Amino acid sequence: MRQELDFAEWLEAEIARRAWRPADLARAAGLYQSTVWKVLNRERMAGPDVCKALARALKLPVEV
Repeated sequence: MRQELDFAEWLEAEIARRAWRPADLARAAGLYQSTVWKVLNRERMAGPDVCKALARALKLPVEV
């Protein structure tokens, strides 16, 4: 049985796949580094605006 990744795990994998650092993602997304860190550390949920910014930075459809 396949275990689903949570959002933070998925985001970490996407960052690693691109050989980026969280700061690189924050810069590309136009977000504060602290916002990305809080999402990665599960201290904050990524709301619609953050998800859209992350999708643009990762060059992925928002639906992903």
